[in-house]
Amino acid sequence: MTLRVAALASALLLSAACDGGGRGARASVQTRDSAGVGIVENRGSPPALGWTVDTVPLVSIGGDGAAGGPLFQVTDALRMPDGGIVVASAGTQQVRFYGTDGTLLRAVGRAGEGPGEFRAPFWLGRLRGDSVAVWDAGLRRFSVLSPTGDFGRAIQPSGLSGVFPQVIGVLPDDRFVVASAAGAQALPSPGQPRRDTAAFVVVDAAGAVADTLGVFAGTEMVAMGTPATGFVLRPRPFGRQTVTAVRDNRLYVATGDTYQVAVHEPGRGLRALYRAEREPVPVTREDQEAYRRSLVTLGGNAQAKAQSDRLLDEVPFPDQMPPLTAMKVDSAGNLWLQDPQPPGDDAPSTWTVLDPAGRVLGRVRLPSDLSVRQIGGDWVLGVVVDADQVEHVRLYRLTRG
Repeated sequence: MTLRVAALASALLLSAACDGGGRGARASVQTRDSAGVGIVENRGSPPALGWTVDTVPLVSIGGDGAAGGPLFQVTDALRMPDGGIVVASAGTQQVRFYGTDGTLLRAVGRAGEGPGEFRAPFWLGRLRGDSVAVWDAGLRRFSVLSPTGDFGRAIQPSGLSGVFPQVIGVLPDDRFVVASAAGAQALPSPGQPRRDTAAFVVVDAAGAVADTLGVFAGTEMVAMGTPATGFVLRPRPFGRQTVTAVRDNRLYVATGDTYQVAVHEPGRGLRALYRAEREPVPVTREDQEAYRRSLVTLGGNAQAKAQSDRLLDEVPFPDQMPPLTAMKVDSAGNLWLQDPQPPGDDAPSTWTVLDPAGRVLGRVRLPSDLSVRQIGGDWVLGVVVDADQVEHVRLYRLTRG
């Protein structure tokens, strides 16, 4: 799919109607070309889109008594074209294949380093022919499985740096987009936020780095502790974070400095910038306290909790939340951007939807406890952790009104 906005030689102003409540809040979009890069400026308040997600799931996987045992440390979930669901579990070192109704068909893999074994299965992607690619973060390799779970081959990428390369997605030609550490990583400075950089590279079927799409800022981190006791490096509470997505032949990157998404294509570089206006969301004292409460200490260890509280006292909270916290591209090429939400807020999460050309369509509300993994034409797939800390993979109906 080409970027039509990049071909525009002059600005085009479009006006959208008021929000779903008819209160007169108007939105507009301007598109222009800058040296071959399409720039889309969305202004005003986006309307309610009228798309809804059912509160009762179509399919729910996991929980007590689940076939194969409960889910444990689910890292990814993928819905296949036939309606089956594939789930990666770092806790069980398995990849599980489920039928359209959530029935367990097969669990493949076990702890180990041999063919078909895993140390930390962390990402799932669909290849041509409906093969499933599994990225093992512990072994730093891909395992390619058949649609029914048979082991096919392994791909061991070379030239990746850093201790934790992250797979972003897969291109139409079965090449992978991987974020790998770029340059020397800074030494921790206690209590001071820092952002290292990552090179986004294309890895081919032989495991070689075939292209570099760009170098971008990573998630804002902060070091807590002392040289004597050791440092703990963790994401800064409410800090800036880089969120990404891959769809068709595009890489979408938002670094969180502003409400902007950059669109890159292999071999062509930066193709478009999608922007929108947003009122800053302040980080309140209540938000800080909610963040502290959200840190679950394993086993309720009071000493560990006290240590965590002392470390958090060293962390400078930002004045504002990041402009967006997650990004997905649905099967139609629409871009979904999640608004920030304080921890413990049980209200539905809010997502802004952009069409494939970067124009804001409107806002959609999704279940607050749903960590979205994939969005189709009429469904949303995600992971839910209930009040008892039990994990579920759930499929919900999406109605595009």
